[in-house]
Amino acid sequence: MTLINPPNLRRAFGPVALGVLLASGLAAQEAVVYDLLDAEAGEYTLTADVASAGAWADAYEVRLAFDVAGEQDLAFVRVVGQRAMLVRVVAGKAATVGAPRPLQPTASWQASVQRREGRVRLLALGRVVLDEPWAGPIAGRAGTWASAGVTLNEPFVQPHEQAFVQDDFTREPDDLGPWTALSGQWRNTLVSAPQAAATQSANPFGFRTAGDPAALAATGYGFWDAYRTRVSVRPWAAKVVGLAAYVQDARNLLAFRWSAGAADLPKARQLVLLRDGKESVLAAAPGGFEAGQWYRLEVAAQPGRIEAFIDRYPVLSAETDAFGQGAVGVLAEGGEAVFDDLSVAPLDAPRWEAPRINPVFLADETMTANELYQPAGQWRTGEGGVLWNRGYYPGDVFVQTAAAPLAAPLTVLLRGDGSSAENAYAVTVQLNGGTVQASLRKGPEILAEGACAAEAAGEVVISAVGGSLRVASGGSEAISFADLAPLTGKLLGLVGASAEHVNGTVVASPNSRDYAFDSAPTDWFSSRGVWQVTTRWPCQPGWTFFGGTHSENPTLWTKHAYAGDTVLEFFANLPMDVPPPPGYSRPSDIDAALCGDGVDLGSGYAFIFAGWRNTRSAILRKGQIVAETSNAVFVDPISSNFNFHRHWFRVRAEKIGSRVALAVDGREVLAYSDPDPLLGGRAAVFSFHNGLMVGRARLWFTEEQPGSVVPAWLPSAPAPEVQIRDATTPVGNDFERDAGEWQTFSDPSPIELALDSTTAAAGGRSLRIRSLVSGGPLGAYAVATPFRATDMRRLSFDYRIPPGVAVNLYAYAANTWHAIRLSAEEPSIGGAVLLGTIDGVQTDDTWRHAEFDLLPPLAALHPESPVLTVKYVAFAAPEESYVRCGIGANRRGATYWVDNFRLGP
Repeated sequence: MTLINPPNLRRAFGPVALGVLLASGLAAQEAVVYDLLDAEAGEYTLTADVASAGAWADAYEVRLAFDVAGEQDLAFVRVVGQRAMLVRVVAGKAATVGAPRPLQPTASWQASVQRREGRVRLLALGRVVLDEPWAGPIAGRAGTWASAGVTLNEPFVQPHEQAFVQDDFTREPDDLGPWTALSGQWRNTLVSAPQAAATQSANPFGFRTAGDPAALAATGYGFWDAYRTRVSVRPWAAKVVGLAAYVQDARNLLAFRWSAGAADLPKARQLVLLRDGKESVLAAAPGGFEAGQWYRLEVAAQPGRIEAFIDRYPVLSAETDAFGQGAVGVLAEGGEAVFDDLSVAPLDAPRWEAPRINPVFLADETMTANELYQPAGQWRTGEGGVLWNRGYYPGDVFVQTAAAPLAAPLTVLLRGDGSSAENAYAVTVQLNGGTVQASLRKGPEILAEGACAAEAAGEVVISAVGGSLRVASGGSEAISFADLAPLTGKLLGLVGASAEHVNGTVVASPNSRDYAFDSAPTDWFSSRGVWQVTTRWPCQPGWTFFGGTHSENPTLWTKHAYAGDTVLEFFANLPMDVPPPPGYSRPSDIDAALCGDGVDLGSGYAFIFAGWRNTRSAILRKGQIVAETSNAVFVDPISSNFNFHRHWFRVRAEKIGSRVALAVDGREVLAYSDPDPLLGGRAAVFSFHNGLMVGRARLWFTEEQPGSVVPAWLPSAPAPEVQIRDATTPVGNDFERDAGEWQTFSDPSPIELALDSTTAAAGGRSLRIRSLVSGGPLGAYAVATPFRATDMRRLSFDYRIPPGVAVNLYAYAANTWHAIRLSAEEPSIGGAVLLGTIDGVQTDDTWRHAEFDLLPPLAALHPESPVLTVKYVAFAAPEESYVRCGIGANRRGATYWVDNFRLGP
């Protein structure tokens, strides 16, 4: 869907003669006759194309008049020779306003006068020539005049309108709608999920370009002059992405341009001016983007200044007189990128954006059963019939309600503690005819009463900003009261609310975020897994929602960190991964984290719901369980049980003061009082051995701190080449020359294997195994050539394992993985078959020796297999342990070393 404000038709009018005699102090006595245009009331831009008979001469002159009230009262921009100036005529006396500016007109050029409230500008030759404050209201008409030898072609007045566009690119692939492709190829693309239906998707379309050659697309109008443009972008392979303002054409524009690269990449962020195809850098800063992640780019442009933002925080600004007006654009170079959620609005528009709910989600029975998208789902009924909002508001809060339902009174409770209406500010509003009547109480005391005009189709806003309470509608106030002893509650509620009241009420706060994932998840980044709009039910593939898949531990972190009290509430369930019944192969784990570092899920508080193969739930602090229960798990998690299969679990993780709690579907299941509460950090949602679908998420916080994507780690050196070994040859790896047949489980791999010359049990080198992610397998194949355990049974090696590293040794035989315990607990549920334990293992970052005889335990477990062929021997973290999520051990960068690895008779 696209919303863009259409311009008023540009109109040229017939001339009306007006004689004006300039005062002798300004110019020679002369009569000037203007061609007047009917400028409508309000702001406007007067534009004319100027042409001279030959090269521009000193005698040539052009005037663009505005605020023309008569012969004795008017103002105009005067361009004479090589100068431009502003002139005001009052009671027949003329005076310049501000200082004249140099200008070098050509034989053909365009001049525009922007008449704005309190300001006048001259735009000419692609720059802002004059920009002066202007006292007095916009009044009178506009007109033009030119000296002999100069022609003004079709002057027109363009009434000024605020820039406004909203575009989610929901169109046919080749329908660009209001966009013009200035370079490169552009298409609207549907989500990649097979058989996805646009009408059943949270966010179906994106605006995609190959970015090679460089691609630029533009939308909007050339007369837009002051606006804020925002767009989401996911640079899949693009080397450069950007957002443009004041676009004249493909060779003339201003842009924020961002390059891929490391966080310290010099000049990766640039504000650039492109004029006649020649580029100038106006400002630059380090910091590249991470490919594959979503970002929210923003440019605020006004004549004389441009400012750039990433993910809502400023990164660059520059003063420039370039252009002063123009359209907006998106750009990409060097590879594929997808854009979404374009928004163009006035500079003073609110910075937060309410979710746009798919209308199908508001009507379909499957979607409305859990009140996931319904306004009623944001409220709970308390004592005395009070509807308490589920949010937690430690900062300013705004309650916007439609005026029409206020024919019946409504009381809004602000700064409440949730106990009763008496412990909150009570603001009662009612619409009486065209008037909103309002009263403010604090307990039994009436603090203020008042009224203001309101239209039945309008809105009423009730706000608490600091200790100030306000009731307003349109530009009028009914109440404005500052409490010297303000209440400090964090909850808000409604008293006497009908369904119409609830459906017409929206709550907003700069200390909260609401994500229905109808737009790109630019406040979040994926550290593991593929997070995108995808199918939840293969049996109903049309429905697509935001989710994470393609990982044993799909993890989505917030880019920003949150200090003080933090509450995360999200609706989630698992994607169906087995089309026939039971539909779910190993249902478990709808999990969250608070106060994390954006890398390791064990760095803060972890909240595990239906974990440990759906046997218990727990709260962990820095990887250690501090509260757990077996009474909060999935019930009958199969596809034929619609109470599970179609359900969205409302999971709430919160840290308020020293209290940490987990609630599911409105019921608190675990709580913990932390004697040393963590100060803050990032939030995350994740799962384990499942995908995770997230229908909606909300955050409330005391303070948001700027953040960004935490860059992925890459191997510091190529993996050693694999050496082919004969099946009957004993294994002997001393790692002095090569790594034998050691190899990672996949390519690319989250594990780095390297020959390390800085430490060894003997000789000069050892093999280093390092994790590039938090959790993960933290291992590799040590032997990948099948062998008979009857021929090669004795395994020995030296190891150096620091604290916080949990790995075991594994052997694959008889179609089964078998574990030899080294430094990790092997889970009793779902874990590998335990062959035995290497005695005396110590994780003290010191070289130790280990030996193990494979044959006796394998022969005892598999007496039917006299040959006992072993296909693989590997080191790895236990597959069923949360150390695979980086919880409890194996944080990113976890490293251990192996030397003198031997397998023989």
